[in-house]
Amino acid sequence: MNKQRIQEITTIGILTALSVVLFSLIRIPLFGNIKLDLSYIVLAVAIVKCQMAGAIFVGGVGALLESILFAVNGLSISWVIGNVIIAIISKLAYELSIKQNKNWLFIAGLILGGFIGLVVVKTIIESLLFDIPLILRIPNNVVAFISDLICMFIGVIVAKRID
Repeated sequence: MNKQRIQEITTIGILTALSVVLFSLIRIPLFGNIKLDLSYIVLAVAIVKCQMAGAIFVGGVGALLESILFAVNGLSISWVIGNVIIAIISKLAYELSIKQNKNWLFIAGLILGGFIGLVVVKTIIESLLFDIPLILRIPNNVVAFISDLICMFIGVIVAKRID
């Protein structure tokens, strides 16, 4: 295994652990049961700094560990799937923005990935799993999407400062 691959695996492990730590230690209430989730800062760093598989791992496994260890209702499959979708769409948008030298493509990808992952997919899965009408889930997930998107934008700024 070459040095670059070892660094990538180490970075993925550190970012995943940092995601869990930030999720568990800093919980700022926003609206209802929604809290500011700083783990999205780490997901954005992974999207910028890691390969696709690393971004997916940090988003998916980070959410899996966070929900198993700290969620009141246990495993949140909707959150894991939502984070994987965010990682995939955002990473594809990031790579396209680099190739075309257009930063707005990455911003649009973060917004689109977050919206599809958190508002659409997470809402549908939660509505089906818990038999909650979509109209009741959508407002909460829109608020979560906006706060998580702000964290992801902060994460992009952080990632650009890391060498």
